[in-house]
Amino acid sequence: MSQSRIPFQVDPSKSTEPKPASRKKTILLVFGFLAVLGFFFMIDEAAYSFVHTHWNYNTRPVPEYLKLPTRIMRSMEDWGENIYILCVLYAMWHFDCHRRSRIPLLILSAVLVTLPVEGVKRLAGRERPELNGGKSIFHGPSQFKGGGDYQSFPSGHAASSASYSGSLAAFYPPMKPVVIALAVGCAGNRIWKERHFLSDCWAGGVLGFWLAFTLPRRRWVRNLCDRFDRRFSVPYPNTPLTLARAA
Repeated sequence: MSQSRIPFQVDPSKSTEPKPASRKKTILLVFGFLAVLGFFFMIDEAAYSFVHTHWNYNTRPVPEYLKLPTRIMRSMEDWGENIYILCVLYAMWHFDCHRRSRIPLLILSAVLVTLPVEGVKRLAGRERPELNGGKSIFHGPSQFKGGGDYQSFPSGHAASSASYSGSLAAFYPPMKPVVIALAVGCAGNRIWKERHFLSDCWAGGVLGFWLAFTLPRRRWVRNLCDRFDRRFSVPYPNTPLTLARAA
């Protein structure tokens, strides 16, 4: 029965059953995340001031030695845009035809990240740094309907780009350094554009990457992916599923 599993193994003869993280390790990671978040809250205004003074999206004229980094930073935001992920999904459908369940799983991860992020944005009511000269101001639920100018924390772009990267890193481990660099670049772009504080991008990025990277390891998710692959994926050659279809 284990050989008929398709979604998360390249070689059907080898098992890649993930090992569950220990409770102690999980607790340490949560405390580490909160500690870094608290530190970033303390330095948010100083970080904004440094970016605003030395180099940001509105720096004019752009010094010669910063022209290439400026072009790179401008393009990094695109990784958080859905149109580019549609191209990635199209490529996955055609080139990873044995595990097409990864496509709805990537979409599911993005949706599960977006829902809490959008909820926290409205409950926190944090002003964007560009509105008040980099001052960290939380209005709370009083600005629930205040619009995008009061939805700085956490960063939606950082969360979505990290979600895409987390999924791809889980599916294709050799790509992990590249997709992590893209997620970090997208988050950096939002700080560079003065649309978010450092803590906004840290919170959104870590949440997005963690959820997307760990979701494929859930047993119920793997079971759903097996069902999807039996219906829509191209079976591996010489597996029980292939032989059954041929018969």
